Amino acid sequence: MLFQYGGNYSSVGTVFSFAPNGALSLTGASVAQTYVSLLPTYNQTGTSSATDLLISRTETAVGSGAQYLIDAQVGGVSKFSVTNGGAITFAGNVSGPTSGSITIGGITGNSSSGTYQLGLNATNNNNVANLYSIQMVGGAYGPTSGTGGGIKISPTYSPASGTGQIWNVLSILPTYNHSGTTSVLHTDLLINRTETDLGTTPGAQYLIDAQVGGVSKFNVTNTGSVGIGTTVPSSLLQVNGTVALNGVVTLTPNATTWTFGDRYFSDAGGVFKLQSLTNQPSLTFHRSFPIASGASVSSPDAFFGSPAAATWRLGATDTTTAGVNQTLRTQGAITTADTAGGSLTIQTGVGTGAAVGAPIYFATPDVVASGTTAQVATTKMTILGNGKVGIGNATPDANLTVKG
Repeated sequence: MLFQYGGNYSSVGTVFSFAPNGALSLTGASVAQTYVSLLPTYNQTGTSSATDLLISRTETAVGSGAQYLIDAQVGGVSKFSVTNGGAITFAGNVSGPTSGSITIGGITGNSSSGTYQLGLNATNNNNVANLYSIQMVGGAYGPTSGTGGGIKISPTYSPASGTGQIWNVLSILPTYNHSGTTSVLHTDLLINRTETDLGTTPGAQYLIDAQVGGVSKFNVTNTGSVGIGTTVPSSLLQVNGTVALNGVVTLTPNATTWTFGDRYFSDAGGVFKLQSLTNQPSLTFHRSFPIASGASVSSPDAFFGSPAAATWRLGATDTTTAGVNQTLRTQGAITTADTAGGSLTIQTGVGTGAAVGAPIYFATPDVVASGTTAQVATTKMTILGNGKVGIGNATPDANLTVKG
């Protein structure tokens, strides 16, 4: 059958129309009805090809109006259309088969034109709630093996030689331009998983897992723990490797503050503090700190101590291991000239008013008879706050008092 129209046609209307002679209504009940059917049968051999419906227009010249290869309408409203430029418009959702995939080839353009292979451009819809440019709602995935997911992006980049090239697999570049005073929450990347059931023996659960060559470099678990250099962070933050910190880091456990680079102290040298949750033994390094009178001590100081009485040890050993020698020394220098080493000053705490200065005690352990009995250290020399020295005497009454 050949439908052919010769000559030129310039009137309003349709050249060929499949229309009934008079009104025709499909009024079947519980039956499948088709207005137009194409039911070809092929029995080809060799390299033959076939096309069931071919639309091949010749555009010597076209007007400025819309140009469609296909325009499927319901009640005069377009539901599906294909323009002469190949643009496809859907009025509703696009559904894929229950198995298989939907492939979008994209728009092909040269690299210098800035054309995207797949462009998704949302229309400006103001005052529309729950509006998403792209929304993917998956079905119930139930594989027993293999690797899968909702979206996979796996390009292969092989750029020619050159400089200044930047290739991004995924770019998130939102622009916010809100007017008025309405408070609006913005989130550039939101991950909000629902864990109805993870099974009786779930595997590792990550919100984010950044890998290189299959090796995790950075991950965030579903419990909020962050792992760097480890896939099983045992704390909210666990780093396996070298960490460089440049700036202020403040840690606040419960009611006690641990601070690194404390800005409460104004000196550029900064402050380093370690303190337990119960305000027990702490370690503090800083160069300048405020005191009650508002003045400050600006000479470099290192503070070892705690708000309560405490014992500090050099060398960590248990009760079953022999102690090792420790040396407390100041810094020296080895040069070609005569250079003195640094002096060592031992000073007790400074009090106020007429209070007697605190003494300095030197204690060594006493020998005991049994080899398994712990020795007890006793004071062997005392230097009082007034400068009097006692050896074997804790209360010297002269500049030097020796008992023994």
